[in-house]
Amino acid sequence: MAMMLVTAWLLVLTLVQAVVPISPQLWWDVDPRLNPEGMPVTSLGPTAMAWLHVAILILAGVAMVLHVRKGGLVRWGSVALAWVGVLFAGYHALTGEATNILLCGNWIASVIAALAVLHLCEWERPRKLVTGALAGIVVVMCAQAVWYVLVEHGQTVRMFYQDEARFLASRGWVKDSPQYLMYVRRLTQSDATGAFGLSNVLGCVAGALAMLSLGVGVWMIRKHTSRGVWLLLPGVAGLVVVLLSRSKGATVAVVLAGVVTALAMMALRDKRWTPSVRLSLAAGVVLALGAVLVRGALGPPPTADGERSLLFRGYYWQAAASMTADTGSGQGLLGRGPDGFHQAFPRYKPELCPEDVTSTHNMFIDWLTMLGVGGAGWGVLALCWYMTAWRHLGVHESSPPGKLDLAPGDIGYALLVAMGVFGFQFLVQRSQFLPETLLLGLLSTAIYLVVIAVWLTAGVVGVRGIRVGLVGAVVVLVVHSQIEMTFFHLGSNAVAWMLLACAASGTPSPVTRRRASDNLPAAMAVLGGVAFAVLIAVPVSEQQRLLANAAGYARTGAVPLAIDELKHAIEAQPRDASVYADIARLSMEGASERDVSRLTHKPAGPVEDALATIDGGLASLPDNPKLLTAKANLLEFHAHTTGQAATLGAADKVWQRLCALQPYDVQTRLRHGDLLWALGETDAALVQYRTALEVDKNHDLDPLVKLPEVDHHRIEQRIQQLLDAINPATPTAP
Repeated sequence: MAMMLVTAWLLVLTLVQAVVPISPQLWWDVDPRLNPEGMPVTSLGPTAMAWLHVAILILAGVAMVLHVRKGGLVRWGSVALAWVGVLFAGYHALTGEATNILLCGNWIASVIAALAVLHLCEWERPRKLVTGALAGIVVVMCAQAVWYVLVEHGQTVRMFYQDEARFLASRGWVKDSPQYLMYVRRLTQSDATGAFGLSNVLGCVAGALAMLSLGVGVWMIRKHTSRGVWLLLPGVAGLVVVLLSRSKGATVAVVLAGVVTALAMMALRDKRWTPSVRLSLAAGVVLALGAVLVRGALGPPPTADGERSLLFRGYYWQAAASMTADTGSGQGLLGRGPDGFHQAFPRYKPELCPEDVTSTHNMFIDWLTMLGVGGAGWGVLALCWYMTAWRHLGVHESSPPGKLDLAPGDIGYALLVAMGVFGFQFLVQRSQFLPETLLLGLLSTAIYLVVIAVWLTAGVVGVRGIRVGLVGAVVVLVVHSQIEMTFFHLGSNAVAWMLLACAASGTPSPVTRRRASDNLPAAMAVLGGVAFAVLIAVPVSEQQRLLANAAGYARTGAVPLAIDELKHAIEAQPRDASVYADIARLSMEGASERDVSRLTHKPAGPVEDALATIDGGLASLPDNPKLLTAKANLLEFHAHTTGQAATLGAADKVWQRLCALQPYDVQTRLRHGDLLWALGETDAALVQYRTALEVDKNHDLDPLVKLPEVDHHRIEQRIQQLLDAINPATPTAP
């Protein structure tokens, strides 16, 4: 009973991340003064996620204790590889920028939860509960996807255009700017995004879960006639999500997984097909890698209408390879961390790459680049789990078909998982529920409950059917994750790791003697949870509380009080560059208001304070582009409001640093060129303007990131003025 109860709660805390949106920042993602006061929170923020991770780590530890007490063996190889990556991810969460905390914390909790599931799934009832809960959750995803495509998407587009001016102001964007055009392009696409916000990732997860259900259903139909028909329903729902996501990669991965699943079924009937299963699993990884490499060798298309997706993946990988090869950075063994990769990418990417990304869109390259040796450990672990999925195909059928029987306790566990996930979803998003969406949510949850209950019913799902379904599921995951962010994304990562763990889990081996060391993995997970609470969850909670206070002050117009609260937030979490940037922006506004109202206060006062705050941030984050941009803006504003032209020289040095860090960023080049123009350094300004136009020309592969025509015309005019000043026309002789 205890093992099933812990398994159920571990599933609830994991799966809720797949159906509820996750926001890296709740209070200052946009200017709070542009949001209605008291606007409800409708996503899991940093505080909720931090404590969720703590709970998952502790539950995973308890699950390991129960596994050992029941007589199960500890998979020490998997434990070692998992914890190597955990230690490196923890290092980056504690030493890197604050953006690492949420992502690395999610990675850590997901891997440790998967490690617990690896051991839990050796036992029949927990295995059925885990796989049934995973297979059924795609029904909830399908309901969300269908509603979004058919109803919510159209409403969202209409609301955007009705309130377009306010939206642009909240983001600080200009209409027809690259940011605006990219946002509109994504907004107007009716792809299903679900809680993930990314259609390709949703397609990958839904495709994997669909193959789990379809594999089990088809196998059981072949063996036991009509009993497996009900198991096909979640699979059909998953395929619907894949189609609505319009993900070509997920569709191809599902087709490949179907082939491998068919081979697995043939191998169960004739062992001579077993080598084909092993070969096809290995080929799945190589095929995705080869597709990107071959596409890169073909070069860029002549126009932006050609295939660019795989080409861009190759650009991401080239940047990652350059980072890893740069031994002078001293980050090869430790990795750069997620934030370090994101900040370094503009410096290492190829000239023709128009994008700045946070991920290489390849699970193994991501881990290796961001976590170094620890990431290599996770890569080996994932490959081992993936490649061992075929080994358990021929296990003994522990629950042969017989009389259908569902124990009352199993109904309770199914109810706990289904209603627990919906309960969390309703708690977070209750303000968004309409009568029709509430009805849809309850209906999909009811179907989810039935799926889990059917899965747990004796005589319906057998262990061999589950093994067949899991082989197809991991093929979709690993193949598509070579070109997509499935193991990087906050919502999908936990589900992906759990599927891999289920596929790699074996059957219990008899234990002749229990050793004290067998409890070490459980103790490490619990202690990890306690350490996470003290070192991460408590500071994050305090910072978010202060940011909420600052947002409240800003809404009431008490900008100085808002700035004070933001400074206190920095004391709680000194490595969050976004907070420094907010202080800089508010300080410039405050200085402008004082200047306009002709108060006795010097307009430079708040700006000087903000500069001192920014310099404090740069001491720990010296190459952070957001901090450097905020400092450059402050210095230019200070020069314009005080008349101290010497300050522009300091701004020039900051822009030089930014150009070195982001050599292919057009806006950075333009800002630096404008400053040089103001300083009268025409030769240097000409160089920056020409470089900006050259960089912009290299971005032809994505027209939406190119300079707007207005800016392009302005630069050309200014270049011509500079050329005329350098080479004035020779007067004609009389």
